[in-house]
Amino acid sequence: MVNENPSRFVYGPQGTKSPLKGEVASASRQSGVMRHSFTGLRSFSLISLIAIVIAATLMTMGFRYISIADIQQQSETANVIAIEAELAEIMTPPLRRQNEREAGSPSPTTEGPQAYLRELEGHSSLRRLILIDSSGRVLFASRAQDRQREFSGDANFLQAMTGKIVTKVAYRDILNVYIAPSGEENLAHTYYPLRANQSDKVIGAILLSTDISAMADRSALSQALFISTALIIMLMLYFSLLIIVKRIESVIDQQQVELAERSNLLAAVSRRMIDSHEAEKKQVAAELHERIAQTLAAAKMEIEAAMLAYRRGVDPQVALNKLVPVLHAATQDVRHVATEIHPGSLEDFGLVTTLHMRLNEFRERHPHIDVEESLSLTNQDIPSSLNNIVYRVFADALTTLTAEEALGRIGVLLEKINGAITLTIRDDSLVLDNEDSPYQSIFDKMQLSGGKFSLVANDEGGVTLSASWLA
Repeated sequence: MVNENPSRFVYGPQGTKSPLKGEVASASRQSGVMRHSFTGLRSFSLISLIAIVIAATLMTMGFRYISIADIQQQSETANVIAIEAELAEIMTPPLRRQNEREAGSPSPTTEGPQAYLRELEGHSSLRRLILIDSSGRVLFASRAQDRQREFSGDANFLQAMTGKIVTKVAYRDILNVYIAPSGEENLAHTYYPLRANQSDKVIGAILLSTDISAMADRSALSQALFISTALIIMLMLYFSLLIIVKRIESVIDQQQVELAERSNLLAAVSRRMIDSHEAEKKQVAAELHERIAQTLAAAKMEIEAAMLAYRRGVDPQVALNKLVPVLHAATQDVRHVATEIHPGSLEDFGLVTTLHMRLNEFRERHPHIDVEESLSLTNQDIPSSLNNIVYRVFADALTTLTAEEALGRIGVLLEKINGAITLTIRDDSLVLDNEDSPYQSIFDKMQLSGGKFSLVANDEGGVTLSASWLA
């Protein structure tokens, strides 16, 4: 059974246990300390909120500006229509007569305008009607408080005297409600130039002020609906953005924890790999010293015995005959050590042949152990990049099993399962009843090679090792 998580061993049918339990827990604690608030994302959220507020403000001001311009255009059109329909004809004669008089005080002109005002009595939109001569003096005013006004310095009047119709709107809404009221709110003031004839110069102007409160109320309602809708949409987008940011932050947090755990895990694996390499070097040194060195010492003694016999006139053949098996044993020992370090047959004959040769050698060295072999793949089925790691896992497993005195049977299976090269080794003696895995070095190699590894206790005794790599 291959465990989906390569960092876990299955020690038995009751559950799972990690060989790096203490170190992974330590990594989790360290990663908890490393976790920090991601100010960048939060700053982005704050900036987005500020941008939404600014956008809403700009939209409000833009809509308000357009509304005021539209109200001003409509008011000007209505006022001009009213002036051109009757007022211009009523106001022009008295204004012409006034301009024809000699310099002096203006004579109030009321006959024509008063009749017009009587016709407009009850008209709610008309608030002010003023007739102004070319010098800026008031000839007629519908309100008594306007009769003493002077328009010679009024910019709008001066512009009207150039022949241009000028309309100014005194608009008041919720955005300028803090300004003290002056009584001129929501009025449209239109300055209309008057001529004696269409081709003559301007001889005066009419100031007509009308109430635009109804239009202002409709505009305010439209603004409120527009801004509310836009604000709701923006807030929905903002809260969606917050959810996304929170999700991203959560993912980054999780990745940070996983990265910290992985870093600590790899550091622990690296330390154990160094220890494992040192242990392998010590083993090679021990084999060189205890086997090859002693064999060569025995060969040296046999050569010395042959030389002594020769000096005494005795035939050295007997001593030389004893030397041949000693040298043969030394050769076998050297070949065994070299194979343990790295078998040259991997490059010469391929992985499958090398595994077969190693199993035959294992049978020769341990004839009391029953070895079942099923290598169903060929050398072409296995990528060359996997040869070394598969062989090393296989060799480490055999080395571990060799140390088991009660070992009586092993099975080796090499096959491809779901596109993965899978090596399975089964024995009848290993017992997993402690915190240290007998296959710890194999686990470390699998961690670094990116493979999957599991170790399952058999019901009848022993364990089954399974290691797999995607081909």
